[in-house]
Amino acid sequence: MNARLQRLRAEVRSDLDAFLCRVDELARLSFAGAGEAVLAQAAVALHHGYGAIEAALTRVARHFFRHAYATAWDAQRLLGLRDEVVALRPAVERDFTALDSLLAQLAAAESD
Repeated sequence: MNARLQRLRAEVRSDLDAFLCRVDELARLSFAGAGEAVLAQAAVALHHGYGAIEAALTRVARHFFRHAYATAWDAQRLLGLRDEVVALRPAVERDFTALDSLLAQLAAAESD
């Protein structure tokens, strides 16, 4: 197998392992009566989990655009992915709108 693809597989697996580790950490946390330390731990675990997914996606995208493998397009797979992305649109838009509201509140508090 192509050495570059083997390396990519190992790197993406490492990113997945990092994500799963953070998810396991989050699952073990008890939020009942949680103090600042537990809430901070949850925030950091979420940050690292999201970062692991971002790293994996970035690796794959850069790798395939950089090496431009000659491969046929799979219409059924692309159709399925398109449908999944379209279905996610409302949730992503809702979450980014909520993020914008939070950022606006933080910006307003900083200007006081």
